Amino acid sequence: MNGKTKTTTNPAELLLECFEMFDEEKTGRIPETTFRRIMTQKNGKQVKELDEILAAYKRIHCSSNPETPVGEEYIDYMAFIKMLEN
Repeated sequence: MNGKTKTTTNPAELLLECFEMFDEEKTGRIPETTFRRIMTQKNGKQVKELDEILAAYKRIHCSSNPETPVGEEYIDYMAFIKMLEN
């Protein structure tokens, strides 16, 4: 998509490449709304299944202090990938 040739078949590395394509500012995170859109449109995930995945992520990932304002929630994709690997 971005001109890069895939050099790995490692699922975690492939997922990282996908996340990085949507992280235009290279912050290491993407908005939760973007993540939801990607997962429901591109991956065919059902909303209930996606809600379960995000609930597991939120249980593991520490809340920010101060709390992230509603509507500005994000996915730290390295933490998300680590969660999936365990």
